[in-house]
Amino acid sequence: MRFKDCKFRNKREVRKNVKHDILGFLKRELSFSDYNEGLILEYIDLLLDETDYDFKRGVFYKKVNWVRIDLPIKLLKNVSLDYIKEHRNDFLLEKVKEELK
Repeated sequence: MRFKDCKFRNKREVRKNVKHDILGFLKRELSFSDYNEGLILEYIDLLLDETDYDFKRGVFYKKVNWVRIDLPIKLLKNVSLDYIKEHRNDFLLEKVKEELK
């Protein structure tokens, strides 16, 4: 079941902790002062909302051919980093985009 559709106790805390972990990782890996933090947080929210979550076990997962593959937070961090690097211009601050022109 998608994370956005799950209803369980402490869902807000789970989202907050995972977002904090991913954002902290991105701040270490990117020159974060060049990026729009609001857009990055929106992307992280979208990533979490569209990922399946097993609230009984407390893990994100991907279903492939009737098999559930657990997705550790480390993998979600790397997916976020790769996506932001691939779509760098979409996440840069306007002043940085102007400087690059």
